[in-house]
Amino acid sequence: MKTTWTIYILTWLIPIALVALYLTGFIKPMPIQTDEVLVYALSITTVALSLLTAWLAMKMFALNPIKSKLATQKGGQREASVQMLNRVRILAILLVILLDFAAFYITGSTSPLYLAAILGVALIFCWPQTTEN
Repeated sequence: MKTTWTIYILTWLIPIALVALYLTGFIKPMPIQTDEVLVYALSITTVALSLLTAWLAMKMFALNPIKSKLATQKGGQREASVQMLNRVRILAILLVILLDFAAFYITGSTSPLYLAAILGVALIFCWPQTTEN
């Protein structure tokens, strides 16, 4: 459980550090204005990945295959599975948030920042849980 909480806290701190580095001028966006196809593809990819990841992360424990698998497990095995699933969904959100920030730095568009904010809201609802929750 301690490892899961460490990952959860780092998932909050890494994007906050990226925003702080951007606001202080250490990281500057490098918009690619000449390649509209790349910008469009990156925009569509970040939108699809962000929304899908947010939805799946919040619904992970309600999905039938996962619910039925956890129902068959007992004790320590169930706790280990729950912690692993917690880590997977938190790391998936972190990965897509980092992709959103990269898309912002590459394209200069602010829409990836809104997507990162949506993932931040989803992360609030992905509070690490135990089998008692």
